[in-house]
Amino acid sequence: MAQAFIWAGLAALIFLQSASTYKLVCYFTSGSQYRPPGGRFVPETIDANLCTHIIYAFANISSGQINHAEWNDDTTYETLNDLKTRNPQLKILLSVGGFLTGSEPFHKITVSPVKCSEFVNSVVRYLRENHFDGFDLAWISSEEGDKKRLVNLVKELSIQFERETVKGRKEKLLLSVAVQAGREKMDKSYDVREISKHADFMNFLSYDFHGTWDGNTGHGSPLYKGRNDVGSSSYYNVDYSVQYLKKKGAPAEKIMMGIPTYGKTFTLGSRQTGVGAVISGGGTPGAFTREAGILSYFEIYRI
Repeated sequence: MAQAFIWAGLAALIFLQSASTYKLVCYFTSGSQYRPPGGRFVPETIDANLCTHIIYAFANISSGQINHAEWNDDTTYETLNDLKTRNPQLKILLSVGGFLTGSEPFHKITVSPVKCSEFVNSVVRYLRENHFDGFDLAWISSEEGDKKRLVNLVKELSIQFERETVKGRKEKLLLSVAVQAGREKMDKSYDVREISKHADFMNFLSYDFHGTWDGNTGHGSPLYKGRNDVGSSSYYNVDYSVQYLKKKGAPAEKIMMGIPTYGKTFTLGSRQTGVGAVISGGGTPGAFTREAGILSYFEIYRI
C-alpha cells in the first residue's frame, strides 16, 4: 500500500460509536507544509470544530527514544494545541510510524523488555512536555514475529499510561493503534483481540485495496465486493474488512473506519475503460501532491 494520508494534510477516520457519541478522527501530515502554493496545508488551516480527534503524523524514533521529526515541530505542536481554545473538547494525538518508516525502528525498541520500557517512558514524558492528549502507534507490521512484539508494545504503553495517570492524577493519555485492512494482512500482522484489550480505539486503514499494482483499474476503497472481484479479491472492500476485523475480536465501538479523501488515477493500456480495464501505469501526477496514480480531493474538484 502507498502512503495514503492525503487531503490537504488531513485524512478522516470515522465511525459512529453509539447513538449519543462519536469520534471523527483526522490525520494531519507534516509533509503537507512542503507542497506548492495552493496545495500547502499547515495547522493554522485546520477547522478546530471539524474533528473530535486530530493525529499529527509523524514523530521520529532514534536511539530508542521518541523525538522530533521536523525542523519546526515545536511550533507545529503549539499551533495544534492552540486549536483547543476554539474547541475545548478537541483531542490532539501524536503518531509514530507509518508506511515509510517500516519495522526496523520498532524492532530496535522491542528487542527486550528493558528497551521497550525505555521507549514507553520517553513517550509519556514527550507527550506531557508537548501537551498532547494521546499517542497513535502506526507500526505497519509485515514481518514474521512482529505480531507478538506489537501486542507487547501496545500492552506496555497502556500499562504505563494507566500508572502515570494514577501517580500524577492527570487525565489518562489516549492510545490508538493503526491496523491495516485486507484479510491476509490482518491474519499475519495483528492479534486484534489482544490489541483491542489495551487500545482505546483502532484506526482501521480501510483503503488502498486496489491500485496500479493490480495492473488494471479498480476502486481504492470500495464499500462492497465488485462483480470483477473473485478469489482473494473478494476480501478487498470495506464491508468485508470491517466485518472480519470484528470477527477477529475488535469491539465495534473501538473501530475507526478509514475514509480516504483522495482518488486513484490510471493511464489506460488499451481502449478498454471502466473498472478492471488494463493499465500501463498510474495517472499523471497532480500539481500539488506530485505523485503518479493519486489525486487529492482539492485537485479532483478543480478538474
